[in-house]
Amino acid sequence: FHKPYNTPPKISISKPMRLESRLQERFYKNYMRDKIAVLISTTSDRITDIRDLDYAYKFLSKNRYEIYALTQDGCDYRNLRVDGVLTAQNLERLLYYLSKKIDTKDLLFFYVTGHGSVREGAGASKENLLGISLPDSLFIEQTFDYYFSKINPKEGIVLLDICCAGNFVRRFSEDNYVIMCGGENDVYHLSPLSSTFGKRFINSYSGHKADKNKDGRVTIDESFDYARKSFCLESIIPPKRAKLLIKSDLNLDEISLE
Repeated sequence: FHKPYNTPPKISISKPMRLESRLQERFYKNYMRDKIAVLISTTSDRITDIRDLDYAYKFLSKNRYEIYALTQDGCDYRNLRVDGVLTAQNLERLLYYLSKKIDTKDLLFFYVTGHGSVREGAGASKENLLGISLPDSLFIEQTFDYYFSKINPKEGIVLLDICCAGNFVRRFSEDNYVIMCGGENDVYHLSPLSSTFGKRFINSYSGHKADKNKDGRVTIDESFDYARKSFCLESIIPPKRAKLLIKSDLNLDEISLE
């Protein structure tokens, strides 16, 4: 598979973007718990994907996240402030930067909307390659896993609202992460409703409507249950139940996006 960059590659885009300057910013280790979010849209042909990111951006900004956003066209949308065009190099350079910036006190939220894909693998195993469909390439799960093995927050929350993402959940094994998706590895999101799992997840925090035990805090477990139930009522695609990952000590009842 594509060997990840060991040093940050140069960004090759046609116009200057905020990403370039943001990746040059110096950061210092501190004693504070920082909250960092990465928002990705792989497509420009479904406005629902951009609207979902816009909705998430508004919520995350209110909760004082430092947000990085990449989209296919690199354009701002309503509340959504976009840092750059989504390419393999830009995404890898951002992940490399975050591997240096994020420490074991921090919270990371990584949210992808748009297209995912499955391709037949080569070699003796013929194992299918799963990936996030970027405009210029397929960001395969092995590259994805490589970078996330280098990013070590206290808690990492990965939400993949893309097609064919089930095996991302099964194979991803970083013990300080929770990973979830809205469909199985053989499911393609064909209807408008099936692209809204991520928005339902974020919406669960609005008015604490997912707070089942009324303790004033919405946990990841409560958020997922709320999103799963409302999603299944309006879509024929059953979402993959997010689970505590292998070797993880995280308790979903203790983690929240807030």
